[in-house]
Amino acid sequence: MKCLIFLLMVSSSIFGATYQTMSELGTSASMIGLGNIHGFEKSANVIFDNPAGLNNIKGISAGSFSTELMGGEIQFRNLSLGIKTHVGSFAIGVMESAVSDIPETAIQDNEYIQIGSFGYKNQMAKLGYAFKFNKRVTLGANLVGINHEIGTVNAQTINTDLGALIEVDRLNLSFVLQNALFWQDLNYSNGGSENIPSTVIGGLKVGLLDDLDGYFQLKTFLREDHQLMSLGVAYQPNIVGRLVTLRLGWKEFLILNQKHSSITLGIGLDLMNVGFDVAYEKSTYFEVDSKQYVSFRFNF
Repeated sequence: MKCLIFLLMVSSSIFGATYQTMSELGTSASMIGLGNIHGFEKSANVIFDNPAGLNNIKGISAGSFSTELMGGEIQFRNLSLGIKTHVGSFAIGVMESAVSDIPETAIQDNEYIQIGSFGYKNQMAKLGYAFKFNKRVTLGANLVGINHEIGTVNAQTINTDLGALIEVDRLNLSFVLQNALFWQDLNYSNGGSENIPSTVIGGLKVGLLDDLDGYFQLKTFLREDHQLMSLGVAYQPNIVGRLVTLRLGWKEFLILNQKHSSITLGIGLDLMNVGFDVAYEKSTYFEVDSKQYVSFRFNF
């Protein structure tokens, strides 16, 4: 299985296609529960989605997220830390997916035999800043570093994200341009290269009722002919100070340039300054039939 996963991951780089960013999976259980809606996360983890959202953190904020894919063979995790000051909000976030002990094979006597093993590692780091431009508009930016390792082959590059949040009465608008330096590519040590996808993501949060919010998102890939839609709702029943949030979402996603969809469910619990979120995803694609996610939030 690990050989198959590895080949799917690296085949694009062999032919010079497009790099698959880790954030396409999701960056927190709360955003996944809403159908991968970007920009409205309550902790410093919003740095991975829209840096302008950092202005909404309180004091010192931290977030963590982890999951396992393909029966635990792929480890996916991230960690973020942010602080709000009188001159704006600052944050740093790191994200990693990794596979270890991938068999290296050779043909001997017309049979494949294992002659060793190697690892796969995909890492991303973001350094972000956000500030209140005026009463309704918040702006933010990230400096992004990417490291990709496949055995002894590796590539590194830098990029940037640009984001904005706009508040109009019961409407909240999120706009972000991820990987704005569209000419930046990943150039591997073996001579191969991959395009870094630049995406424009527009999101909308609207207060439908006092305890019910609706979400809509459209994601456009600038260097490819793809658009992905997401829908979500969040319900906070008036039980003991609305400590519980129930989430439902639907999203579209790409696998090998083919569009698929999934339904997501989530629940969040807020206790004082600590938040805990879980999400479940049911996919129409048989290879990723269902997944579970867990994340934590801290604001002090």
